[in-house]
Amino acid sequence: LANLNSDLQVRLTSDKIASAMDLAQLSVDQERAVKNAATVANMDMTKFTMEQQVELANSRWMQTAEVANMNSRQQAGMQDATAQAALDIANVDQRTKLSIRNAQAFLGMNMSNLNREQQVGILDTQLLQQRMLSDQSATNAGRQFNAASENQMEQFMTNMAANMNQFNASQNNSMEQFNANQTNMRAAGEAGREADRKKFNAQLVTGVDQFNTQITFQRDNWNASNAQAVEQSNTQWRRQSNTINTAAQNKI
Repeated sequence: LANLNSDLQVRLTSDKIASAMDLAQLSVDQERAVKNAATVANMDMTKFTMEQQVELANSRWMQTAEVANMNSRQQAGMQDATAQAALDIANVDQRTKLSIRNAQAFLGMNMSNLNREQQVGILDTQLLQQRMLSDQSATNAGRQFNAASENQMEQFMTNMAANMNQFNASQNNSMEQFNANQTNMRAAGEAGREADRKKFNAQLVTGVDQFNTQITFQRDNWNASNAQAVEQSNTQWRRQSNTINTAAQNKI
């Protein structure tokens, strides 16, 4: 009975999404995404707007991932990713465009032939990237680097997003190569597949470490390359402040 009720809920959700997309019914892949979200990941679909549910159904990540029983943090991350992906990129600021492109790239990832541990690792990387591209992160970066202007913060965020894109592209290439190897090696037996999976796991961990190192290097490099401009701005601010104080003293 519980399974029948679950299947009914998936069908009703799929029908609503299809209606919102002006379709008679969802494709097989889209229905799989809805079912994975509702019954495998146990995501609370009532917390997703219809626009977010459409993004979820179209998501290659959700169509191919098998992450079971997502916790609240992971579900919130999926909500954020689908919300970002659903935004009109033509009518947002530059910082939001970075988040939109990042979310769309994540939702388009193919998780076929990756085990659940690998899929969770990629999801966790995305959650980290979302936080780093958030408005709060930009504000914190501005304070940390004593950014003298909005343009300097935008420059930092743009450079960081470019590093993320480079990392994600490299990760996608590794996954595609892994998927191809998996297809070619299926006939080789379980031992061969397991060895290949372990090799890919090691590559993925190395990639994450390299990404973190790149981000740290970028921050240090940004700070060094902009130190003179920041100091000049601070000097100018102090001079202006002293001028104002002197003028105020003269009026007394």
